Amino acid sequence: MKFDMNGFFNKPINTEQKRYEALRAFYIDKLSAKQVAEKFGFTTAYFKKLQYQYTAEIKKGHNPFFIQKKKGPKKRSTNKKIIQQIVDLRKKNHSVGDIKTVLNAKGQQISLVTIDNILKDQGFAPLPRRTGKERNSIAIPEKIKAPTSHRLQCRDEEFSSEKSAGILIFLPLIEKMGIIKAIQKSNFPQTHVIDIVSSVMSFLALKLLGNQRLSHDQTWNLDRAPGLFAGLNVLPKNATLSSYSYRVLRCQNRDFLIQLNRIFKDDELEQGKFNLDFKTIPHWGDESILEKNWSGSRSKVIKSLLALIVQDPDTGLISYTNAEIKHKNQDDTVLEFVDSWKEGRGICPKMLIFDSKFTTYHHLSELNRSQIKFLTIRRRGKKLKEKAWAIPNSEWIELRVKA
Repeated sequence: MKFDMNGFFNKPINTEQKRYEALRAFYIDKLSAKQVAEKFGFTTAYFKKLQYQYTAEIKKGHNPFFIQKKKGPKKRSTNKKIIQQIVDLRKKNHSVGDIKTVLNAKGQQISLVTIDNILKDQGFAPLPRRTGKERNSIAIPEKIKAPTSHRLQCRDEEFSSEKSAGILIFLPLIEKMGIIKAIQKSNFPQTHVIDIVSSVMSFLALKLLGNQRLSHDQTWNLDRAPGLFAGLNVLPKNATLSSYSYRVLRCQNRDFLIQLNRIFKDDELEQGKFNLDFKTIPHWGDESILEKNWSGSRSKVIKSLLALIVQDPDTGLISYTNAEIKHKNQDDTVLEFVDSWKEGRGICPKMLIFDSKFTTYHHLSELNRSQIKFLTIRRRGKKLKEKAWAIPNSEWIELRVKA
């Protein structure tokens, strides 16, 4: 079947082509507006509107019908030295992402697409799929070192971030809730270079980024976005963060918890009821100096940390923790929690729920004197059983519980 070229031009179907042919017929073929409108199926008013709009665009130097393609560079404009660096890094089995990180650390901004195209032009095949162990074994060049952390200087500058800029959206919320002031009032350690707020915010940055262990922070050593979050140029190294953890005292953590209690106070949701329990955190070191504690999940005594976990049963949120419990002060933890909660909220808890061996009878009496209700199971000793069996049968009430 022969294609009708005359029909393609004289009876256009495409909207933009119809508008072009209509305007051409008006200006070139000298048809009247009424004739053009009848020929192309427009109303006279609509055609006059088209005439006004497109004429205005053309007078401005725009071409509303034919878009001219932008001509790209015929040759690659990337510096030859940068191309050589990319080639050298690929020879050491660095991925495209690794190469970009190294170049960014040197202040050389280059896109992932450009790096990939350069490697293809140089004849490199894509890297085969690697295991996590193989990726971690790739050594970064010795000359590339993460900069030392220091207080961020307020100035206009640009920097790139691959995947960690998302944490910056939390900054307005942190400021609005007053968490910065809570950190300042907690008297955490600081140095002459990194202040209290930047130190604590560095830990928070890693947690918000999803790091399970602080020793894995090498991923962010060159990234400026987490540093900006903490008010630094870059985050401190893992050695600095680890040593900082050992300097933090229990009293400082307690002060911080009290400040957070005041911030997250919600009278409408809180009922003043709490579940209290000990959690055994195992330690598998050969020369552990930790005490031995009973582990219910393993049904044996093991070297471990003993931590107190206090949970609000209504919201499911953790309200208080203490991981520095020793055998000598284990029974006192319930009163320490009450004091901490009272200091932060201004009132005592209403109800505490714990098992029978959580604390002593003496401390239960202290709770009674403070008019704090508690729910537990009384310990079943020999004398208690003898006293129970001595009760006459006539005083017993038999109850049946149906499932």
